[in-house]
Amino acid sequence: ISNMELELNIHNSKAPKKNRLRRKSSTRHIHALELVSSQ
Repeated sequence: ISNMELELNIHNSKAPKKNRLRRKSSTRHIHALELVSSQ
């Protein structure tokens, strides 16, 4: 494996974690809005 590939693997493994956290917090926010609108 070349250095470029290793760097890409490290970058790709870091990025999804941030996106997952962002998605979880955003979906939680959306659920709260849905509850408020349904009342």
